[in-house]
Amino acid sequence: MQPNEQADHDGCREGSIAKLRECLEAELAAAESYEIALRRTRDVELASLLRMMHDSHERRAIMVWSELVAAGGDPPRSVRAWDAVGSVERSGTNLLAAREAVTALVEGEDRSTRLYSENLERCEPRVRELIRRQLLPEQFDTLQACASLRSLLGP
Repeated sequence: MQPNEQADHDGCREGSIAKLRECLEAELAAAESYEIALRRTRDVELASLLRMMHDSHERRAIMVWSELVAAGGDPPRSVRAWDAVGSVERSGTNLLAAREAVTALVEGEDRSTRLYSENLERCEPRVRELIRRQLLPEQFDTLQACASLRSLLGP
């Protein structure tokens, strides 16, 4: 490899590691947020939808974690749930009564969709393909499920 090629390769590798780390942090925060939401609802239909969304984020977190470690990156030591969802947990409010938490879930899904869509050119081809072919389509499914989440809560 020529010096410029090595620098480009190293830049893509570092870009991949940074992107994977961001994605892992987002997936772990989402999974934690849905875990909190699940503990705060008694509605069976809502709980089923929240469980599906939680499980989707957990699957993606495992994929991203594996890719991050394989690329030589260090997984984050800790993450926090999305802010408004965490406030529901601290207050003991039922999720159905906490529209701000549902809004936070939807906004978190929007942020995750943007995260998966941005700056892919800085990543190695293998990471771009993982994001485009596996993570982003599943993220779109989760984002679509948010419409169902909103409809369950009504106007």
